[in-house]
Order: sequence, then C-alpha cells, then structure tokens
Amino acid sequence: MIPSAPDSGDENEDKTDPFDLPGFIPETGVPESTPPKPEAQPPRPLHPRAGPGRGRPKHGPRPAGHVPPRKFPPREFPKPDAGDRRLGYRQTYRPGAGREYEDRIAPEVRKFLPLKTEKGRYRDSRFLIEGVKNIADAVAISPEVIYAVLVARGFEDAKLAEILRRHRVRVQEVHPNDLSALCDTETPQGVVAVANFAALRPDWNAARSITLLDGVQDPGNVGSILRTSAALGMDAVVLGKGTCDAYNPKVVRSSIGSLLRLPLETGEDLGAKIHFLRTKGFSVVATSPHAKLTLTQAKLRRKVALLFGNEGAGVGENLIDQADETVRIPMRAVESLNVAVAHGILAYELMRVRA
Repeated sequence: MIPSAPDSGDENEDKTDPFDLPGFIPETGVPESTPPKPEAQPPRPLHPRAGPGRGRPKHGPRPAGHVPPRKFPPREFPKPDAGDRRLGYRQTYRPGAGREYEDRIAPEVRKFLPLKTEKGRYRDSRFLIEGVKNIADAVAISPEVIYAVLVARGFEDAKLAEILRRHRVRVQEVHPNDLSALCDTETPQGVVAVANFAALRPDWNAARSITLLDGVQDPGNVGSILRTSAALGMDAVVLGKGTCDAYNPKVVRSSIGSLLRLPLETGEDLGAKIHFLRTKGFSVVATSPHAKLTLTQAKLRRKVALLFGNEGAGVGENLIDQADETVRIPMRAVESLNVAVAHGILAYELMRVRA
C-alpha cells in the first residue's frame, strides 16, 4: 500500500495540476498564446557603394555568388543542326545583329562582315563580289584587285578554279554556314571574292561624254546605268551625294564588269563638279519632263555631260539652274520614264548624233 502525501493543512489551497491546464506547453513551460521572443539580429552593414544620405539597400546584404535577375531575357540565336550544315544553307545575318551571333562565325570570315555596310567598305577600301560568273569576270578584267576568294567546302567549279589558278589568286576554304553570312542572295553559290577599291580615274582632258547622277538611290538603276554607260562609250560616271553606293552588293552583281572598266567618281558635290566641267569645255545637259527642247535640238559643244536625277524628284532645281541646256524625251501616254531607261535613250541618241 502506497502512503498518501502529507496534508499541508490548508483546505482552500488549489491542488490542480498545472500540467493539466489547457494551452500549456510542457517542453517550454510557456502558454501557446505567448509569442516567442525574437532573437537579436546583428546590425545590417552599409552597401559598399552607399554614399552620404543613401543609407542601406532595401534588399539587404546579398549572399555570396548571388546573380541579380536580368530585366530582359538574353538574346538567343538558333544554331543550325547537322542537317542544315550543307552547301547553300543560308544563315540570317544583319550587320550588328549581335555579338553572340558574330562570335560563332569563323575569324577568317568574321573580319569581312563590315564589308556588308557602306561605312565598312569605305573604311577598309574593299568590297564583296558574289557569284561564279561575276568573280570570273573580275579576275579576267583586273586580277590584281582581288584580295582573296572564299569558297565553301564541297564547292566545285573546274572553270573558275582554272581561272583562279592561272592568275595565282589566293583561295581559302571555309564552312558553308560561315560563308553564307557574307552573301546577299537568297541562294548563295558557295563562292565570294574580297576585292580592293581600284576604280579608274577619269581623264577630263580626253573625255568627251560623261554621266552625272544626282541622288539616284535604287541599286538596280545605278547598276544598269553603269552597264549602259560602258556599252555606249561614255568616258566616265560621276555619282553625286545621295546616290546609291557604287559598291553596293546589288550594284556589283549587275555591273561588275563595267565597275572595273569604267572611270568612276563617287560622293561628289555636283554643283562644284559642274563648275569644274565647264572649265574643261563640257556642256552640261540636264533632263526634265518640262523641258522644251530634245537632245537633237539642243546646241551642244564637243564635250557633253548628261545629268540625271532622283527617280521621284528628278534633278535638283539648283543643278538645273547651273545646266547649260535642259532636254526632254518625246513620249506618248506616259509622263516619265525610269531613270535607267531615260539614260539609255539619251546616251544612245548622243552616240548616234556624234557618229
């Protein structure tokens, strides 16, 4: 028999067991309703770049190795798979498209990417020639201007290879995907040449007929005018400010032979050039649909400079005022012609009158 605890003698004493009270936590001895006392936190350090009055950053100290999130996701460029690595596959490239894209192009090709822009061409004094026929013509006309020829792996053309070997042109083989970054056509042929600027300088004392272009911006028109000028015996072509670059890829593709054979000047101030030509004995003839005379009716000197203007606006008023004559082409049912067509008609008429 277990003896009972001795009585304290106080009948009013509360003998309730405290561990039986509701809400009591035996492990801590603290009721549930009492929140735990927070632990003391060390003072937050100042931001390393915090200056006077800047205080502490809102985000607090970052853990080691923390990388802040980017505001915009990084640019992603699709990588061609093994099935796309074939001759003729065209990568989409725009000058300045992204450093990540350019870094994937082989260094021997990447250094020529600036030649796709006018600024890069005139900075390096080089331009690109694309296509088998154009490269063969350029090598046959002036092999010394060819700096190098880049060919895609797997490209074969016995005739072009013989021409390059005969003229001892440097040839470099590159991957087709890298080479396509230099191409401007939708279906590259697998060969691109890098050529140096080597335009012939006009001989103004011997020249008898030349072409002046004022703000002609379409590359196809400029290329056609260069070919027509060479075919009809013009002695030089002068491209004024605002005219399409003569070494634009589209101009080169349509007139590479004429570009290397014809004396050429680019980026000229035509107002000053007209004054210079007059001192050399030239008659400056501007074209206008509002003129009263035709070319056969105009009084021309022994030397003639034909002046053609922009496709939409025509020759500038200031240049028309400086011209010696203003002529038109007789037409029916239409008000104007394409500038390349108009040039071909007047250049042929001038050659026929001279003959």
